Amino acid sequence: YNTWAGASNPSRNMDFFMNNSDTQKWFKDYISMLLNRVNTVTGIAYKDEPAIFAWHIINEGRNTGADPKILRDWYQEMAQYIKSIDSNHMVATGEEGFDDGTPSHYTTGKYSNTYSLRANEGTSYVLNTSIPEIDYGTAHWYAPDYGFGSDVGQSMIDAQHAWVEDHSAIAESNNKPFVISEY
Repeated sequence: YNTWAGASNPSRNMDFFMNNSDTQKWFKDYISMLLNRVNTVTGIAYKDEPAIFAWHIINEGRNTGADPKILRDWYQEMAQYIKSIDSNHMVATGEEGFDDGTPSHYTTGKYSNTYSLRANEGTSYVLNTSIPEIDYGTAHWYAPDYGFGSDVGQSMIDAQHAWVEDHSAIAESNNKPFVISEY
C-alpha cells in the first residue's frame, strides 16, 4: 500500500501507512472484501464461517521510535472496523508482544535480555491488550531474534517461562486469554 501511495521507505514507514488516507481506504477495502468473501467450498461468507477462529489485524505491527499509543489507537480503529462487519469472530492484534520502557508488569529479573520489553518499536503489549475490541492477547517467541541466545539452556528456559507467564498475566488482567501465535 505504501508503495502504491508513494511513501518514502515504503517497507518501513508504518507512520505513513497508518496516516495516509489512500492506504487506510485500501486496507479497509481489503478487510471488507475478505470478510465478505464467500467461501467457494461451503458457500458461507468468511464473516459467518464457523471454521475461522479469529482475525489478526496485522502481523508484527511496529512503529519504530514512535509513541506506542499511536499504534494502539490504530489497532483499536481497525478492530472496531472489523467488528462492524463481522461480529462472529474474535480479533487480535497479531503482535510480537513487545513493549516500551519495561513496564512494571514484567518480571524482568527472570529475563536474560530485556530488549523485547524496552524495544522502542512503537508498540506496547500492555496497551494493545487493554483495547476493548481486542479479544485476546497474542505474542510471538523467537528467542534468538529477541536476544535470548540460540542455545537452549536454563537462561533461555527461564526467559521463555517468564515471557509466557508475564504475557498471560497481562491478558488475564484484562479478562482475556493469551495465545502464543508464533514460535
